[in-house]
Amino acid sequence: MVTKSRLWATVLLISTFGAGAVVGGGATKVWRDRHPPERSQADRGPRDRERGFVATLSRELNLSETQKDSVKTMLRKYDPAFRAVMDGTRPKFDSLRGLVHADIKGVLDREQQDGFTRWAAHMDSVTARRRANDADHDKKEKSRVR
Repeated sequence: MVTKSRLWATVLLISTFGAGAVVGGGATKVWRDRHPPERSQADRGPRDRERGFVATLSRELNLSETQKDSVKTMLRKYDPAFRAVMDGTRPKFDSLRGLVHADIKGVLDREQQDGFTRWAAHMDSVTARRRANDADHDKKEKSRVR
């Protein structure tokens, strides 16, 4: 049985998540506007993200070339498992995101709702483009390996 306090705790948790997502998204947009990437995130393939991760670790931990190669090998080894987990959780995430978006729209005026809808559609298209690029890159990698 759902008690009133449990319901309020759930609403507070979802609202906090939604507010964090909006603030984080806004901060990210401002940062990216001031620091545009050489290429958009959607145009980067899995190997580009891998290089970025290895570069960050290398900078933070002063990795040797051998260590960098080892980390790259590990990332490639676990990539299919990470993708499987993400693919399995994506429907749940998308469902929760829909609830959060609906709650956020509930506190916005009509003009803000329209802007939020445009922003969400843009973010969805960026994500879809990235996924398509990743799938295309994976096909090329598989055909090259054979």
